Amino acid sequence: MAENKYIEEANKKLQNYAINFLEKFKTQPVAKKRKEVKGNLKSPRFSNVNPPSPETEPPSHCWSIEKVLIKGVWYTPQYPWNCLNIQQQGGQAFLNNYQSTNSNPYPMRGPFTISNLGPSTSGNITIPPFNTIAWKNLFDSSAFYRADATQAFYDWVTNHPNNGTAPVAGDYITLQENGPDYINASSIDQNFPSDPIEAWCLQYHGKLYYGANGYEDTYVLLDAGHNNDVAGIPSLEVCQTPIQQNDPSECLEIGDINPETGGIVFAINQGPNGDEFYEVAPSDVILASDVNGNPITLGPGGTPSNVIGTSDCGIHSVDPINITIDTQIITSGVSNQGYTATFPSSLTTPDQGATWYWNGNLIDLSPGTPVSAVDANGVSVFPTGTAPTIVSVTYFAPNIIYIIFDTTMLGPFQSQPADSITISTTSTTVSQGSGWVYTGLEWGVYGRQVAPTSTLANFGSGKKNTDIIDAYTQYPTPPFGHPVIDSRHIAAEEALKYDTNQIGLNQIPLAEEESWFLPSLDEFLTMIANVGPTSSLWGNNLTQAQTDFINSFYNHTSVSSNISSNVYWTSSENDANSNLNLSGISSYSGNDPENFAIAVRLGFGSQLSFQPTPLFTSRCHPLTVRPIRRFKCVQEPERLYNFRDSHNIWVENDGKGGTAGGGQQALTPFVNIYSPGNAASGKVHTDFSTQLKPEDPGVIGAHEFELGLASTDVMFNEFEPQSFANDNNGRNPNGFIITIWDNQKNYVGKWHYARSVLQSVRENRINYRGYLTECNPGNPNHISSGPNQNCNPNPTYANQAKEFPKMYNYRFTHVTHLDGPHPVFRYGGNREELKRRFWPQGANNGIPFTDWHHPYMENVFNGWTSSYAYIKIECDEVNKIPQTNRYNNLDTGNNTGIDTMEVICLKNLFEDSYTVENDSGVLQTWTPPNPNLNPTTGSILGCGDISNHTFNDANSPGGGYGWQLNNPTQKGNSAFGDLYGINYVDGRKQETGYSPHGQSIPNLSMHPKHYAFIWHAAQKPNSGGVNWFQDLHIGYENCYGYRCHYKLGDIGPAGGIIVGVPDMIGNEIVPGGASTNESEWYYEMSPIDLHMEYYYSYEFGVFNSTTSYPNIPMSADGNLAYGPNSTGGNLNQSFSYDNPYSIIGSGIAETTLYPQGLLNINPVGGPYFANNARSAFRLCEEYFTVDKFGNKYCDWYLPNIQEAWYIMNNAPAGTFTLSTDTHDHKRNLYWTSNELDSDGNYHPSPYGWDQLKGATMFDHGGYFVKGVPANGQTHLNSAYAYNVAEKVKKQGPITTPVGPSPTPVLNWQPLSNSTRAAYVVDKGSALGVRAIRRFKCPKPGIQGGVSGT
Repeated sequence: MAENKYIEEANKKLQNYAINFLEKFKTQPVAKKRKEVKGNLKSPRFSNVNPPSPETEPPSHCWSIEKVLIKGVWYTPQYPWNCLNIQQQGGQAFLNNYQSTNSNPYPMRGPFTISNLGPSTSGNITIPPFNTIAWKNLFDSSAFYRADATQAFYDWVTNHPNNGTAPVAGDYITLQENGPDYINASSIDQNFPSDPIEAWCLQYHGKLYYGANGYEDTYVLLDAGHNNDVAGIPSLEVCQTPIQQNDPSECLEIGDINPETGGIVFAINQGPNGDEFYEVAPSDVILASDVNGNPITLGPGGTPSNVIGTSDCGIHSVDPINITIDTQIITSGVSNQGYTATFPSSLTTPDQGATWYWNGNLIDLSPGTPVSAVDANGVSVFPTGTAPTIVSVTYFAPNIIYIIFDTTMLGPFQSQPADSITISTTSTTVSQGSGWVYTGLEWGVYGRQVAPTSTLANFGSGKKNTDIIDAYTQYPTPPFGHPVIDSRHIAAEEALKYDTNQIGLNQIPLAEEESWFLPSLDEFLTMIANVGPTSSLWGNNLTQAQTDFINSFYNHTSVSSNISSNVYWTSSENDANSNLNLSGISSYSGNDPENFAIAVRLGFGSQLSFQPTPLFTSRCHPLTVRPIRRFKCVQEPERLYNFRDSHNIWVENDGKGGTAGGGQQALTPFVNIYSPGNAASGKVHTDFSTQLKPEDPGVIGAHEFELGLASTDVMFNEFEPQSFANDNNGRNPNGFIITIWDNQKNYVGKWHYARSVLQSVRENRINYRGYLTECNPGNPNHISSGPNQNCNPNPTYANQAKEFPKMYNYRFTHVTHLDGPHPVFRYGGNREELKRRFWPQGANNGIPFTDWHHPYMENVFNGWTSSYAYIKIECDEVNKIPQTNRYNNLDTGNNTGIDTMEVICLKNLFEDSYTVENDSGVLQTWTPPNPNLNPTTGSILGCGDISNHTFNDANSPGGGYGWQLNNPTQKGNSAFGDLYGINYVDGRKQETGYSPHGQSIPNLSMHPKHYAFIWHAAQKPNSGGVNWFQDLHIGYENCYGYRCHYKLGDIGPAGGIIVGVPDMIGNEIVPGGASTNESEWYYEMSPIDLHMEYYYSYEFGVFNSTTSYPNIPMSADGNLAYGPNSTGGNLNQSFSYDNPYSIIGSGIAETTLYPQGLLNINPVGGPYFANNARSAFRLCEEYFTVDKFGNKYCDWYLPNIQEAWYIMNNAPAGTFTLSTDTHDHKRNLYWTSNELDSDGNYHPSPYGWDQLKGATMFDHGGYFVKGVPANGQTHLNSAYAYNVAEKVKKQGPITTPVGPSPTPVLNWQPLSNSTRAAYVVDKGSALGVRAIRRFKCPKPGIQGGVSGT
């Protein structure tokens, strides 16, 4: 054929553009490059030229139903104007009729209205009542009334409160349904679910006339129960379901595999908000469906390579043809609407029914194809006057066909009335040259201008292009153009249907707006440049999925290039707005642009070069398709802050020297200080109308906002008092932007305040020198200006002033809410404050609040608005700080924990003593250094408060400082305080003479306290007088005053029973008892018998063998070698917790493993005497408890002999269920962890085995003998037990060693004559098992931690 010079010129331009375009990707790393994109594409306004108006018939406002909202998802009907009556008129037949009378098959449209909006008068017409069928009939029949009614609907849309803008042709509006009556979605499109329509997406088309080039039908919401709204102003963008948004932590980079689809990301940070990501499918489109829904496999390409870039469609003819099947080949009738028949060799189907050929030419056997059939006499077998058509043709087996008709035949079932069947169809003959295929993917819309707008080429237009092309259907009559060859498919349609499940991947279900689509020209070129097979992105460390993706392009090299398998369709019909083309004009200047669209050829050279070559080619060409899709991944900008909302409370009004003179320190032991980064919420006006006095703290967004800021922020930047003000000081002319995240790092909002005034400056109540107030700088050794000023002339540490900041209090005004769900928000308030009536009553209660919680601040004294919210202050003064040190990163910075924060220990500043002259010049010793600090006070952190004082009346205006002590249901303790026993009510239990309601003034000197204060800064302190700890738990362990007080019989931290306490002399429970404890260990017995929980026989184990370690019998007796430092019965377990032991058990303590321990070298613990026996050692090791706070305690072990005495003597009465079976001489016996020492050599002195022998009961087979071992008893077969029904007592008074190096005297050696200290039994005995654990409470003072110096 003759060459098209316009195509040649256009393709040369395109190729030059592409070379320049791709050069940009060679100069920058593609994975790091953020592509600069234009704003949202605005479509040109669509208009329709109306024919001259007949004087007797006015036009109506017309709309098309583009989409309907069902369960929050927009669905597109089969036709843009679609309702059930259209479907009942014949569906495709109605569409064909409409298109046959309208030169442009898209879009369909018609008058749309709500029946209660019609006018009540119209000329001389009698108007039926609204919302009635009679009214609908009038609307359908009278063009005059229809014009008036649609004008009423148009005016209502224009003047709706949510709108106010008149729609113009091309605009979309969203019409919301608010019930109570709704339209069933299946009445609009039979393929939709039977669910209510929640909204309509309507496109306006101006005023049109009925008939040709106008409208064919109407639609009315005919129900008085409809309550409709216009969602917003008209838009040129069609209604869309929000694009899938991935979690910010899952945003991908270029080259990554999307785990939800298997696609490869090729562009990131696109769209106007930079949150759109693009991915390319891992394969070409390889499947389509025939007219019956059966899958068809598609090969690549399908166009001879020599006609690419031309207008040649390879078509010879499309001719009508009748195919007749004779009676002889009909084998059996299967129903009176269908036949199974054999077919002649002239009818072939190479793909088993997907396509049919007659004598080698393609024929159409699709539904709706006319048929006829006659019997042997030539009489029709169908009723007279019918026009039967094919419903389906199914391939059964070679030469077997099953045909279903839409008309019932006259003859009965299986009567075989037909002698022959004739099918009237068309035969398509295609050029026989190499490369043409009857199947494949054409561009579509051949020979027609695409409407309502052309498909574009720029990046971001591919999805809309695809939807525009997809709205078309095949032309009603030949010549066809969508597609040209009716057996082919449309590239855009099949891209929309693509699903990676087709190739064995697990693609998640995608909403309509999330589907794959046909890329635009720029999108395709960007994809090839960024992740194509020869992209610079790919290295050697590729995943299999990435390798498979690259090979999916290379695979085309094995396919003959004669079919153009390496040529890919784009969705762009021209390049007018491509980033390649700076002219804004299409490169193709011929007079038939409606026949062409842009494809891209990937070249196959000797080096497998994939240099993409864009070109114009005929829309009729079947080519390869590679879909892409986009998804949203909102990447939040870095979350930065410089302050944290904290507590701003100091207990005031006590007398000099810290005496309790009726001030607040007489009521509570809790105080606080300022620290770097501290922000304190002030009280502000929140009532805009009455201008109430300042009274409402922690509220932002009101016309006034008070906030205290430390003079040092979290990054150790220091500020002056005017740094956050701009009241006539020349600073911060641009005002202040305040952004807040709550303490769980959830975004709260952003506000701008134009003005700020400094209200006050407050000194830190413990400043950097350890004083309430600075001393006289002229005389550092003398207080010259009155009381409450001290100077320590010789401190043993050096502190830095910026680590003890001042507090600047500001009032911000003239607010603008910039972002966030709530313009006014109580970020500092929570439910506790609400219940304690801390907020103003009345209208202000309606301000939403964050309801924060933090374990450090739960129910603490005066812990108001201590939310630990993250606050970012932006202003000109802050911007002067180098950016690298301006803010802390909320997600990656130091000390940004959610439920924990770092703390500092200020015990030195509270407890140091020093001597200085007083006002009279007399030297005086001060303890502590701050005379305004009560010696009984401590930190506020973690201490739940129940303070019983006059301010605590629930009916008082302030609501009280704490919960009511006399009301147990109002218990204000904290979980942290419960864990450590430092809550106010728990601490008072340790006071002498405590009674729950009888002591009105607490003895604060007895109250538990600690000196761990909050540390907000992003770096550790440098002050020598400050010790730093990573959280309050560790800080409290090392920075306390009085704590950890357990008595015998108490419930221990692990839920067990305390049976041993430090410095126990033995006779606390049993007079003259032998359970001495000269160590710092607490001993806690398991609350249950372990052997009762499992149905096994529990033996000592190692029968006829021995344990790894010779466990000594004593664990905590200072007169016995290794006693106080012994690990007790742990030695034959696998490990012990030992340094530092704490009441948290497994939560903090370090672990010592015993490589040679019994359970490490012999995990089973055997051998055993009985076959089903288990080890008492292992039973204890596997046992654990969990406290009410979720802490797990797994450091239980089998007790040794002395630990068994603790259990025998100190377990509360009723702990054990004692046996009275006199026939069982081993009744009430429990295992210890000690083997029998039979020879003295195995367990040499001074371990105490020989002294123990005289008080031990030895098993002689059915009875015990005291002090006399039985024959054959050795450490190989015998071990010690204890009897829980007995006590162990000493003989006479307790003796105490005297002198610096006392001679070892075993205080327990002279046991009473009646004492049975232990029992020796066979290791194969089945005895009871009770576990024990131990822990220490650290001594007062600084222990461990990290010093600031």
